[in-house]
Formats: sequence, C-alpha cells, structure tokens
Amino acid sequence: MALHSPHLFRRVILVNPASSFHRYPWVQWSTQVTRLLPESLYRVGCVVFMPFLASLGQVESADRRALLKAMLSVTQESSVWRLSLLSQFHLTPAQLQRLTQPVLVIASQDDRVLPSRLEAELLVREFPNARMHLLPNSGHACLLESGVNLYQILERCNFLEPAIATVS
Repeated sequence: MALHSPHLFRRVILVNPASSFHRYPWVQWSTQVTRLLPESLYRVGCVVFMPFLASLGQVESADRRALLKAMLSVTQESSVWRLSLLSQFHLTPAQLQRLTQPVLVIASQDDRVLPSRLEAELLVREFPNARMHLLPNSGHACLLESGVNLYQILERCNFLEPAIATVS
C-alpha cells in the first residue's frame, strides 16, 4: 500500500513482516494443507497452532482466549485466501528502495511461524531509511504479550510524531 500511495504515509511500522513467505516452500505448503483439511480438523488446527503463533506464557489468559476466539472466527475459506495472498506477495529490492519514508521493522527473535529476525535484517538493508527493533523473547504475535508495549517501543526508537511524543 505504501508503495502504491506513498503520499498517505509519513512513517511505516512493520511487525514480524510476512514478506519472506514466498521464499519458504514449507510455509506455502500450509496453504494446500489448509485447503484440504476437513472443517473439524481446521478448527482443531487453530488450537494446535496457537503455541507457534504466540509465546503463550507471556500472554494474559484473557488475551489467549481472545486470540483463540479470533482464530476460530476466521473461516477456513478465508484462511486459505489470506495464505494464498501471502504466497503471491513479492517485492523486489528496487521496489523496497522506492519507499523513502522512515521504516521501523519490529522483529521477534523467538518467532516460530516465520524467520522474522532474518527478514527484518534483510528489509533494513533494502529500505533506504529503516531501522530494526528486536524483541529477544517474543513470538510471532508479540503485540499480545504483556511485556511488549508498542508505544514504548516507538518512543524508545524515537519513532513517534513530535506532537504525539510531547503529549505523553
């Protein structure tokens, strides 16, 4: 979106970006498996997948329940469609270099879904005005974790708009 309408963005924040999805056949394979599962197994898969998606020990129980409820509310058809969109998504280094706005890439070291740290390092090299913030003990769904505060990260990385930064 930022490449198509850069005038709409002053800053870009990426959290555990899935831009590496197309480079990992085993992740793309998940689209085919999800498509073939019976509905009942798809729903069981949501429960089984939760420990990979989030570091559950760092997520409050109410947030774990909300996450599960959200996962179960996504239909299998919708899940397959979203996974297929991810597998088709690919940006070239030349496209990434066109985005000149400041970019903050937040990556979780313990992401068990995608190689977020490696992807963040790659993106920081490709974007002309980017930096990375590493969450050393976080999983893919890091913003649900009780120890992760996006506002504090933005403040620490000096990534807030000046008017917002002075309000706090």
